[in-house]
Amino acid sequence: MTKRKKEKIEELAGIEREAAAKKILEQDKHINLLTEFELTTLLKRHEVPKPGDGKVFEQRAKWKAILESGKAAPVHEQWKVDEEEVMIRLELMQSQ
Repeated sequence: MTKRKKEKIEELAGIEREAAAKKILEQDKHINLLTEFELTTLLKRHEVPKPGDGKVFEQRAKWKAILESGKAAPVHEQWKVDEEEVMIRLELMQSQ
C-alpha cells in the first residue's frame, strides 16, 4: 500500500469518526447516560490512545476531562473529487 493511499484511508476513517461523534453529541445526552460504545466513539474522535480500554466509569472520566479542558478534536478535510479519482486509479493499477 502506498503512503498516499494509507494517508487517504486514515483521513476517511477520521471523517467517519467525526460524523459518528457528531450524531452522538447532537443527542445532547448527560455524560452519565452515554453508553460504552458512545464513549468509545467520542474518545476515538479525540484520538485518545486505546479508547475502548477500561471500564465505563473510566471512559466517562476521560470524556469529562476532555470536555473540561475544552480541547478541540482534530479536523479532517473532506476528499475532493479529483483526489477520489486519483485514488480509484491507484487502486485499479495495484489490482492489475
